[in-house]
Amino acid sequence: VTTTGTKVGLCLLIDFDDDPATIAQAEIINFCNSDNYTGYGINGSVKKYFKDTSGNRLNYSNVVTVYIRIPNSLHPKSYYNDTSKHCGGQAQILVRDAIGIMTNLPNYATTILPTFNNLTVDAQNNVVACNVFYAGGNGGVWSHGLWPHASSLNAGLVLDGKKLKRYQITDISSSLDLGTFCHENGHMLCGFPDVYDYDGDSGGGAGKFCLMNSG
Repeated sequence: VTTTGTKVGLCLLIDFDDDPATIAQAEIINFCNSDNYTGYGINGSVKKYFKDTSGNRLNYSNVVTVYIRIPNSLHPKSYYNDTSKHCGGQAQILVRDAIGIMTNLPNYATTILPTFNNLTVDAQNNVVACNVFYAGGNGGVWSHGLWPHASSLNAGLVLDGKKLKRYQITDISSSLDLGTFCHENGHMLCGFPDVYDYDGDSGGGAGKFCLMNSG
């Protein structure tokens, strides 16, 4: 699809009692939206990446939430990051639980909800992009646990009348990294496919020159 113009997505920050955040919300706001971000050796923000590579035709920013803490009394992180289970189902559970906790925070209606007013929606009232950014690592098992990926939510979640459907999920780990976050937004926001050279017969395909390969 052609994705141009001004788009505002949602970035849900999630951490856990047993894996608390180590990178502040303010840093992640800059990582997503700053015009001059250089943290962690990164040459520009998510917004700047898509603006530059689109020739200034895509202006993509994110509303970044406070950290939504998943308490051990609900589930430890290992419950979601169960590497014996497919990542799609585990992400669905994590997002559902996080939204439930956020909407029950005492300041949700007065402070958090108004920030969702400018989220971009499509013709079906689906938010165009929901980034799920969670503390710690991903378990390291491809396509299982909380492995980074992009897909669609089937839980019927609604914020301020806007439906959450398209999402990508990425681990924050111990430092911010542009590659995976932007790659998954390539799927979610732009509809780009993976172009990995799975069988190695082309010597790596487009490699580091391509967001949807290894760049």
